[in-house]
Amino acid sequence: MRRTILTALLAMTLLSTGAAIAQVEIGTIGKPPKDLYYWRDEKGEIRFSLKRFQGRVVVFYFWRTSRAESVDYLKTLNVLEKRMRPKGVRFISMCTDIPEVAEKFLQEKSIEVFPGDKDVYNYYGDFLRYVQTAFGSMSHPECVIVDPYSNIAWRGHPGDRLEERLDQVIEATKPLAGDPKAIEALFRKADKFMDEKDYGKAYTIARRVFMATNEDSQENTKARNVMERVEEKGGDWLKEARDIKEKDKEKAA
Repeated sequence: MRRTILTALLAMTLLSTGAAIAQVEIGTIGKPPKDLYYWRDEKGEIRFSLKRFQGRVVVFYFWRTSRAESVDYLKTLNVLEKRMRPKGVRFISMCTDIPEVAEKFLQEKSIEVFPGDKDVYNYYGDFLRYVQTAFGSMSHPECVIVDPYSNIAWRGHPGDRLEERLDQVIEATKPLAGDPKAIEALFRKADKFMDEKDYGKAYTIARRVFMATNEDSQENTKARNVMERVEEKGGDWLKEARDIKEKDKEKAA
């Protein structure tokens, strides 16, 4: 019954807030919300990119400063985030208040949000109403679990067996960020491509690991180093090709 009422309210909201929201496709469980691969504002600037989080299981937490329950859950989810991160899970704060209101509130109440770059892991702004709608989320507080392939795996109240549901998604999808052996195998493959001067494939593999791992992890640092090596070697390779071109155009090609 509650969900039916919320759905009706959402429909009324969509009709009353203009074409920009009405055009947002409501996300379906088991499918990726394609509107969010690269979500742009009215100026055409990318404000949110779901592809940024591929390779990890991600929990998007929608909350508001005016909802005491949603504020209280920030503390609970912060603890859970630290426990789940080694398994390849990251939590993303999605506060639908404007930045000035949200940041002032957090500072005054000495409340911690999830660790990491605020432009990647902590979002603020009323534009998040569109993002929330595209995820199919309708209330505060609410969590949306997205698997490593950008599919919506679950959405609901953070108190509804969230850790259990995360373990189920992890078991089903085996996120790269939580699998050190798989990451090491990819590094070996990247090294092999480097030896063969197949720099494009080496870079693609390194970037995949880089995007899927935490910024403070050894795997992330190693992936960044590989990418830098590829860029350096690629420059040498282009120089070699230019030198050869002077003598043998066919070989250079």
